[in-house]
Amino acid sequence: MTRRRGGRKAKVAIRSAPLSEKSKPVHPGESGGQYKPLTDEGVGDIVENSFRILEEIGFNQATPHCIETCTAFGAVMSDDGRLRFPREVVKKAIEISNKDLILYAQNPANDLHVNGSRVYFATAGAAVMIADAETKTYRESMAQDLYDMSRIADTCEHIHIFQRTCVLNDIKDNYAMDLNTTYNCVMGTTKHVGSSWTEAHHLEKTLRLLHLMAGGEEAWRMRPFVSHPIVLLYPQ
Repeated sequence: MTRRRGGRKAKVAIRSAPLSEKSKPVHPGESGGQYKPLTDEGVGDIVENSFRILEEIGFNQATPHCIETCTAFGAVMSDDGRLRFPREVVKKAIEISNKDLILYAQNPANDLHVNGSRVYFATAGAAVMIADAETKTYRESMAQDLYDMSRIADTCEHIHIFQRTCVLNDIKDNYAMDLNTTYNCVMGTTKHVGSSWTEAHHLEKTLRLLHLMAGGEEAWRMRPFVSHPIVLLYPQ
């Protein structure tokens, strides 16, 4: 008897094969806005209190550049050393803010267009402990762990941004820790990276590293692939 084509192995192979881009049910930047755990009144309360906090409490320890830029826009530097933002200043900033952003990645295929109600998913956190899969115990997180997590996220289709996930407890110097945090994230993934810094001048030094990795300062400015983890987007 001739062997019938399209047997079980062939069918399994077809089901196991990666989906084509057209046939994938989920893509980055799907429209959101359906999940609403808060009432309209609750949302209004949060907005109102945000205005109040910015206007009445403000920020402490603002950098000179931040103070100069914000006061020129209308913020108030008070005698108690706190930088406060009147309601009309915040509203003006929201009105003129860019509502069509691109979060660039090292690989252009991973660029994210942030606008409207598009939804993207990211890692986050600054865990100081990690569950070790080999020893079945909890231990302090280290630089190697951050790199490994970045590599994992790079292969996860539905994780679009890698924000630093853990603290580098094996690096005690804050500057060296900040520099290596960014380095390990960027080396592990070609997606957009969210990192953070304990001191402003640490960021300035980290930028020198990023300029080298991007191929120069001009190339970096054209496609900055690292940002602070908190990205705010106000809907149009």
